[in-house]
Amino acid sequence: MQRTFETWTHADDIRAATGRSRAAPRAAHVLRARPRPRPGPRRRDAGVRPMSDGDLRARLAAGDLDALAGAYDEHAAHVYGVAMTVTGSRGAAEEITQVVFLSLWEEPRSYDPRLGSLRGWLVGRAPHAAAVRVRVGG
Repeated sequence: MQRTFETWTHADDIRAATGRSRAAPRAAHVLRARPRPRPGPRRRDAGVRPMSDGDLRARLAAGDLDALAGAYDEHAAHVYGVAMTVTGSRGAAEEITQVVFLSLWEEPRSYDPRLGSLRGWLVGRAPHAAAVRVRVGG
């Protein structure tokens, strides 16, 4: 499976390295690599239907790293774009993108698909994460 970000670590590589068949309690090791979005639209694999936001949330709650990878592939460029607009700094935008996806991994039930799309929820967290970063002096 081709990833849309150059530095993404595939979930199977993580499982092989850690010897775990299921996700670890925290996904910081998954998100350690910083995203570098490529310009242009994302190409989908032929015949692959994207999963619904509700299904994705259920899989994340069950500790599925592939669900996190799918959410990252689908939405990280948008989160990064908002973070870049808010901060004006590439490094800060990368860190904020990481923080947003880590918060999704740690608390997937805080997203409610009945209230809006996952992309909207993730993008809405980017300005908040930027404000917290400025407040703590990061």
